[in-house]
Amino acid sequence: MPIDELYDNFRCTSNNGEAHGTILVLFENEPFEVTQFRTDGDYTDGRHPDSVKFTKSFKDDTSRRDFTINAMGIDCRGNLIDYHGGEQDLENGILRTVGVASERFGEDALRIIRALRFAARFDMDIDDDILTGIEMIRGNLSKIARERIGAELIKTAEYGAKPFYRVISLIENTKINEVLDPEGVVDWDNAITLTARRLTLGTTEFNKNVKAAFGCLLYGADLRKAAVMFRLENDLIRSLNWVYNNLETYKNFGDSLVDTVKMITNSDFDLLDELANIILGKGIDDEELENMQNLAQKVLPKSKDLSQAIMDAGIKGQMFGKILKQLSEWYYDNTMRGHQLNKTEIKNYINSI
Repeated sequence: MPIDELYDNFRCTSNNGEAHGTILVLFENEPFEVTQFRTDGDYTDGRHPDSVKFTKSFKDDTSRRDFTINAMGIDCRGNLIDYHGGEQDLENGILRTVGVASERFGEDALRIIRALRFAARFDMDIDDDILTGIEMIRGNLSKIARERIGAELIKTAEYGAKPFYRVISLIENTKINEVLDPEGVVDWDNAITLTARRLTLGTTEFNKNVKAAFGCLLYGADLRKAAVMFRLENDLIRSLNWVYNNLETYKNFGDSLVDTVKMITNSDFDLLDELANIILGKGIDDEELENMQNLAQKVLPKSKDLSQAIMDAGIKGQMFGKILKQLSEWYYDNTMRGHQLNKTEIKNYINSI
């Protein structure tokens, strides 16, 4: 139905998609996105059609779509409309394009990554024609905005560890990584190994954790370059940077009481704990962790008192941090041994340093 007819017959509102034939129809206060059938012109930029023509033919509309499983519909009576064998492909577990794969990918190279994502998510085999099309067109991925590539990987990570493992394996097997990552920022072999290990070690919730997925993918990588390459959010990069920097503290749990307490009280400690099991192949004894958590509850409220005691002693500048850590180690160690230190003892210790 043309947009003007939708406005005549329904409550509608624009969603800035009218140029592409898309509008929001409000029914019982619920918005429904309605898009008019269309056909596309040439894709000279390898990403967007040069022109769009609207049509009343659903068959014509499906002929411009990427994969057969995305080219099905139902009529108002609930009958399946399937011109390209999408239902059969779903039943057979095989991913095929509508028409020749190299032509579909030539129109929009992002479809290559979408192909891998769909195959990984639904555990489908990939048609040989798609693999041929990927080999022919993969170089065009260099023209795709990096945030679109990153978004596809993030979506796959949200499905779980198994789809993410398969998608990065496919990226390497099809040599797509050579286009996406020409500098070799990511160690793809190691990423696949760690992600495979994650399949067996991670909890169900952890398996769908985007930070955990990228924690395996980017271990050993230059995070600054990786963030640019995949247009990753600062929060993700901050968390991974903290995890990687604390792996040594995790490995030597308890050697430095100050660093250990800081580590276990960080909001990303659960992420570190899971990734350390994968990367280091070891975890922390539950009793050790509980003892350290109990210590943290006792000493953290006193942290400000320790800083104030150093300021009262007139210590400033670079020495402040050095003495604070030494004082904290001494204070934490005594607290763990059951000795509650008073202000005089703290003052005397500072003076003895």
